[in-house]
Amino acid sequence: MNEVVDWTPSSEVVARLATRLRQGTLPDITVLPSQRRDGDDFYSESDSLALKVAQGASTHVDFLDGEDQRRFLAEYSADVAMQLALGWLTDLSGAGLLGLVRYVVQRIRAAKGNGTLAEGAVLEINVAKLIKSGQDLEIEGLQIKVRDADVARAMVFALASREAAENLLEELTD
Repeated sequence: MNEVVDWTPSSEVVARLATRLRQGTLPDITVLPSQRRDGDDFYSESDSLALKVAQGASTHVDFLDGEDQRRFLAEYSADVAMQLALGWLTDLSGAGLLGLVRYVVQRIRAAKGNGTLAEGAVLEINVAKLIKSGQDLEIEGLQIKVRDADVARAMVFALASREAAENLLEELTD
């Protein structure tokens, strides 16, 4: 099961991303709320370890919202075991994309390690490609549904050109 469709973060999330961009405080990878209920944005339960997993990573990872503003919701659809929503600054180049993929793989390993994710589980990864143009922000969002074993390949092919994807996958397997 590999499925890639368009995805758009809520207008509130987009506004907060634009504010952080103007302030110059957007990290390389931004953990976004992955669920929306009754007009409110929530982080998924699996996001609680997001920064712990990022320790020692070569890319800067942070939540969109401050600690006192984050709300978590432990609710998944019947066919999805883990939801992630991430913003990725596209001007990071191929190395930035590799950092994003490695970060997601580490999140999966951590979830398996603490017993919250079963082997072969279906993941829903919402990725907002953040394209900066001066103080303006353009967002191209994708939702990738994939089994955990296929996540690196699916993400690279969804987010990079075919030629770049093949080169990046070679780097991932080295």
